[in-house]
Amino acid sequence: MYATRASIINWIKMTEIRDCVKLIDGIKCPCADKLRRLYLTKPRRNQSELRIKRHIEIGEKEYCKCYNKN
Repeated sequence: MYATRASIINWIKMTEIRDCVKLIDGIKCPCADKLRRLYLTKPRRNQSELRIKRHIEIGEKEYCKCYNKN
């Protein structure tokens, strides 16, 4: 299996996410963790790919609010 351009770009985006100082339920910066997991999610179908992209957009907004708040 070979990596696609999209998966390489998402991997790079995932590595650039930094944790904020929040600690909730023993997890450091859960918004960053959630966004990292979304970037690495592999779509099963075209419809799920669109759904994942939408979740990533929402996750990016939550991450920006969380990270910029501190």
